Amino acid sequence: MDPTYRVGRTELKEILVAQKKETEQILKQENIIEREILPASKKYMDTDIIKVITGIRRCGKSVFSHQLLNKKNTPTQTLMTKGSSC
Repeated sequence: MDPTYRVGRTELKEILVAQKKETEQILKQENIIEREILPASKKYMDTDIIKVITGIRRCGKSVFSHQLLNKKNTPTQTLMTKGSSC
């Protein structure tokens, strides 16, 4: 990919909408287990500290991240609610 390539606002919005739909589908699955550490982790989400989630492959880092950010004012939601015109 060209290092000078820039993503336009419309393209970025399309990507974020697709990711949001994928996240919603993941969280609707019945076999998703809420992690015991989830409630304790949520209290750190309102701080400016950088959060890093680590673990072995396929241990649930992405699902945990989705659960952690669920119903949170994430950049995706912020972009989507600040007007629909691009």
